[in-house]
Amino acid sequence: MNIKNLFKISLLLIFLVGFLTTYSQAQSIRYLNVTDGDDQYDGTASTHTGGLVGPKRTISDCYNDFDDGTIVYTAAGEYY
Repeated sequence: MNIKNLFKISLLLIFLVGFLTTYSQAQSIRYLNVTDGDDQYDGTASTHTGGLVGPKRTISDCYNDFDDGTIVYTAAGEYY
């Protein structure tokens, strides 16, 4: 195996490891709804489905409760 092929394989492996570690981190999806949400809800559903499952109401509560990288779907409304 010559140096050029070894270099190409090394670059490919570095790229694959970087790609896989970037996309292997699970991103969670949460919901925010100023009209129908409640900060007691966990934010895992776009509508209240019972118990504590439903959208958050305030942006500040999302910021405090959700991990970095969380995708937050926001319903239309005026948020303060």
